Amino acid sequence: MNILKAVNLIFRYKVYSPGQKEESYQSALEGIDLTINPGDFVGILGRNGSGKSTLAKQLAGLLTPTEGYVYIDGLDSQDSRNTFSIRNKVGMVFQNPDNQIVGNTVEEDVAFGPENLGVPQEELSGRVEKALSMVSMHGFQYDSPGRLSGGQKQKIAIAGILAMEPKCIILDEPTAMLDPQGRKEVLEAVRYLNQEKKITIILITHRMEEVEEAHSIYVMKEGKIAVHGSPEDIWGKPDQLEECGIRLPFTLRLADHLRKRGIPVPRLYSEQELLDFLENQMAEKRYQGLKRLSELTEFTLPEISEKEASEEPDFHKEVNRYETVSEQTGDGGQLSCRHLSYSYSNLKVGKATDALQDISFSMKKGDYVAVVGKTGSGKSTLLQHLNGLLKPDRGHCFYDGKDIHGTGISLKEVRQKVALCFQYPEYQLFEETVLKDICFGPSNMGCTKWVCLKRARDAMELLGLPEQMESLSPLVLSGGQKRKVALAGILAMDPEYLVLDEPAAGMDQPGKDNLFHLLRELNEDKKTGILLVSHDMDDVAEYANRIIVMDHGKIVMDGGPGEVFAKGDKLKELGLDMPRALSFYHRLRESDFGTESSMIPVTVAKLADYISRVLDSSSQEI
Repeated sequence: MNILKAVNLIFRYKVYSPGQKEESYQSALEGIDLTINPGDFVGILGRNGSGKSTLAKQLAGLLTPTEGYVYIDGLDSQDSRNTFSIRNKVGMVFQNPDNQIVGNTVEEDVAFGPENLGVPQEELSGRVEKALSMVSMHGFQYDSPGRLSGGQKQKIAIAGILAMEPKCIILDEPTAMLDPQGRKEVLEAVRYLNQEKKITIILITHRMEEVEEAHSIYVMKEGKIAVHGSPEDIWGKPDQLEECGIRLPFTLRLADHLRKRGIPVPRLYSEQELLDFLENQMAEKRYQGLKRLSELTEFTLPEISEKEASEEPDFHKEVNRYETVSEQTGDGGQLSCRHLSYSYSNLKVGKATDALQDISFSMKKGDYVAVVGKTGSGKSTLLQHLNGLLKPDRGHCFYDGKDIHGTGISLKEVRQKVALCFQYPEYQLFEETVLKDICFGPSNMGCTKWVCLKRARDAMELLGLPEQMESLSPLVLSGGQKRKVALAGILAMDPEYLVLDEPAAGMDQPGKDNLFHLLRELNEDKKTGILLVSHDMDDVAEYANRIIVMDHGKIVMDGGPGEVFAKGDKLKELGLDMPRALSFYHRLRESDFGTESSMIPVTVAKLADYISRVLDSSSQEI
């Protein structure tokens, strides 16, 4: 018997616009048919607004069909008598963990679900402890969820569902706000539940690598299922995926880049398959080179000394070029902090938690800086100091040489120059329509109505938001669409600095590409200073020209992408990943593929260039 089944599922929701007299509806799902069996691991992909989250809520019984049927373990979701039984069978983790955190402490919150299911007290504490350990949050039992970082909250929300041990768990972008180590831990927990506990898993994600081990994948487009099949079936339809706004996994993208450079890569799916192919290509090139050379003359291979073999390239040395500016207050529009410290009080345990410890750094207009670090390292807290939302316990923040909490400048002026987009965009959306919300910032700056409308519509166009969205309530939008609206409201203010906390989390790939291209244009053409927090090392490597690494409230590394990523072992100690291209490069080097590159390849395009150069030159090196 199947665990979930949708039959001709149609769902439409009401659309509210100011002044409308008649009810209007917008279609979210149209004619969905699917069957999921017990123990399946299913991935759901699609662009923002394609209906993924709406489908997830239908399958969890949180919404009921406008037409058609949804059966959950054989129970009709539209029959109210089945509601409690359905809640026992399916648990859902939302995009924003704040939507499901209810306890005063972490322990209370994780216990809430199983306690409401009637789990005995003697079993309850064991479930809570086990669930917290599975997401590496053991030891936080007595902390207030409100004091945790966004990523830590997401782990608590997942632990609350894990403690319920339902038959099926639906996860809606559960790793969007997590650091690489946290993402790995959550996915390992999900795989364990699926493989060992035989719990059915439905994972909604924009990260293709997260569903490579899925039994089947559904790709959605405009409320319909556009593509369905195994991962191998799906990856073999790149044109259809591109139409649905889906980017192929790293291995397939690299293979495509190599084919464009004339390397005959066959159809393959795993990283190991691509490594094996490249090693064979290298061996063949060397053989052909040896064969040609043997036809011309006798030869002996040059010997390499132990000293030459052990020499390390210069890029591994420590670089401190940014440290000299950290003591400056800044001028000419600089944004800086000096000896900044901040603590959160924790009433439950009666002591303060240090969030920032003696932070000093400076940036100027035209800089593009990424701030990375494990969940809870202090990144979001630092960002909220830069436009005065938080006031330091010790130290100072400066804009244009003036202390932003001093008397020489107003916080309103600072916030016009230094615009902040929060980790969760819905926190800053409050107007009745999208257009009014985007107009709020420039209107508050004193712009005329005509200027506000022009700026708002220009920002919407830049972010790919359609004109018909102007009259919609921001609250009916998907998570990725809300993020775009929040960003549009900031761009409409025309700030000198954009301070962005996980700006691309929850966005589909086209929206993400569009956003980062826009940020690059603003940075290069208008010299807008960009400071962004990100857990995606591929994005950081592709766009940032400087990386600040934080750990336990301190800056521990500060340099260019090549300089920071050259310290791979240190990054791993800090719970961070390297870009996928760089990780693959190191695997190539371990297999004796080519020589060390003086400029380490941190993007897919640069890695493909390196591989192409090595293969082209390998026969001439003999």
